[in-house]
Amino acid sequence: MKQRFITLAFLLVLVLMIGSGLAIEPGKAGDPMTGADDPDLVLQKLEVSVIKRDFDEYRSVLSDSFVYVADLGTVSMYPDIKWDHWGLTKEEGFLTRLMSPVLKCELNLTDNITERGMPYNKEARYEITYMLKIQGKKYVGSGLFVFEEINQRWFLLRWEEIMPITDKSTGTFFTNSGEVRASLIP
Repeated sequence: MKQRFITLAFLLVLVLMIGSGLAIEPGKAGDPMTGADDPDLVLQKLEVSVIKRDFDEYRSVLSDSFVYVADLGTVSMYPDIKWDHWGLTKEEGFLTRLMSPVLKCELNLTDNITERGMPYNKEARYEITYMLKIQGKKYVGSGLFVFEEINQRWFLLRWEEIMPITDKSTGTFFTNSGEVRASLIP
């Protein structure tokens, strides 16, 4: 009887230890910094998370050192915004508004990847013509997306506007994500 009690107590302690270990296991879905297996999957996660309005999933593939770099036209149009300080905190504020239930938005990063740089020294660079759609209105730009590899997981480190894209129907430039960011920051 005494041996049975000791065995049950031991098993109970073991179950509690295992249970508490599982409760704090890193890398669960929705936790910050889960990353993706490769840069293409980072882009797919970003797209899907915007459609689902899943802030945690979007955040999970952003590097803690994430920066957004606006083009010179956007910087001159919005001089009151400290663009050189656009890091994770500002991006999270922008995303909170972008993913608002009242805005119907889409992000397309994977349909027009114009250049995939081979990963080198734990970094990869892609040039992408992307499309952000809000309430049916298209915002298009060309960006340099820099990814970093941390512990065999990929994260978006930098989104930099590199070239305005011309709207063939009007002959003017599309509004890019910098102008959208400027209008949606808190």
